[in-house]
Amino acid sequence: MTLWKSILKPNESVLTALAVAGGVLAIYNTNLPTIVEIHAAPAHNDAVYSSMKKAKWTSTALVVGAYALTHDPNVFVAGGVTFLAIEWMFRHANSVDPNSNKSVPKSSGHGMTMDTAESSDDYDYASDDNSYGSY
Repeated sequence: MTLWKSILKPNESVLTALAVAGGVLAIYNTNLPTIVEIHAAPAHNDAVYSSMKKAKWTSTALVVGAYALTHDPNVFVAGGVTFLAIEWMFRHANSVDPNSNKSVPKSSGHGMTMDTAESSDDYDYASDDNSYGSY
């Protein structure tokens, strides 16, 4: 008898793997806005990154914990693949500029590319004619 032998029967293994994958999905859905909302927001939103970090560590704890309890590789694989797919989808959504619908590098400055800054609207925020005063 090996140390890492699964304690689950085959049908229990599949159900547990699906439950862990569903748990990962639920963690991301409760910690983050929808992918559509992230796509519509400026790229590289720090609040989204912070929420993704929380979801990432919580999901990792769920997958590793379930695997440690069951010693079942199906649980680890299903949870891990779900985690990687969802993490990639949210990362991609957060890196896309909503105006160009293209992924932009983070070094371009907190979601404001030159294209975005120039085409966002016609109002000149830097003008002295503004009656809002200084900040």
